[in-house]
Amino acid sequence: MGKKVVLISVVLVMALAGAYFSVFVAGEWANEHRYVYSSHLDYALDYLSDEPYDELAIEVDWVRGYPPSDSALHFLIQKIYANTDKHTVFIDRNASDEIPLRTAIYDTESIRSLEGEYRDLYKHGNTAVLYIIYLNGLFRDTGAGLEATHTDVAGLEYGFSSIAIFKQEIIDYSDNAYQQEYMERSVLLHEFGHTICLVGIGYDSPQEDPEHPHHSIHAYAVMYYAINASAGIPPQDFCEDSKKDIETIKAHKREESMAVYVPWLLLLADILAAFSIISVIITGGKKPPVPPTAEYQHHYEDITEDDNRYF
Repeated sequence: MGKKVVLISVVLVMALAGAYFSVFVAGEWANEHRYVYSSHLDYALDYLSDEPYDELAIEVDWVRGYPPSDSALHFLIQKIYANTDKHTVFIDRNASDEIPLRTAIYDTESIRSLEGEYRDLYKHGNTAVLYIIYLNGLFRDTGAGLEATHTDVAGLEYGFSSIAIFKQEIIDYSDNAYQQEYMERSVLLHEFGHTICLVGIGYDSPQEDPEHPHHSIHAYAVMYYAINASAGIPPQDFCEDSKKDIETIKAHKREESMAVYVPWLLLLADILAAFSIISVIITGGKKPPVPPTAEYQHHYEDITEDDNRYF
């Protein structure tokens, strides 16, 4: 009896460990793979919604000599709080890196290469991640049918979770340090706007400029195709039309993947396995007697009439 108790105790401990794995480890994995990502809108909801990520971590890397403005980053955080459902938004200082000074000309591939080398954080658990890289120099447009050209680009959203800021362009475009600060804020917010699918990315927007796709027709808007600093300070907030668009994007329904069922299936398998093993321990592995089939029932009855017939 004592041996059986020990064996059952071991099985229960293993079952609890399996249950922990099913609920927490597999549960976290299932949460990260909860949705099917088939469009930019699906990724945008990682930043707008509190499901499955109620936290947003921002990793910022920069080329030496071109660091971000701390006040501009905190400005971006406040705008994210104001326009999304995130419970917590923060800069991850431990993940941020200074990049050695390098070439002053970048194309999309070279920016992605730098990200691959220096980026540390990706979405995990309940935390989405926004990656921002500050660069020196110019952006080189190598679009289809075009020769390589240097383009006046202050910011670039080049991936579902990645933004490049050309700090030298912001400095050159600004008349003074005061304007530079507000220029950087405007560019950060503009590129975050593209990350959350402004304007008209994956949906129809009445404010989209047909001559400049995915930008606003309003010259006073932060999502206008060019930086409007005619008043000295460029736009510092999303316009009302953009805020309406944000609500439209939030209403987008993502398709759930089969991953949500994995933890429950593992937990069920864990319970059934534990129950089966404990049953074997209790019964000693003996199978219960099987009653005779109807075909042989009369033989059984004949034998029971005379217990000593075969003795």
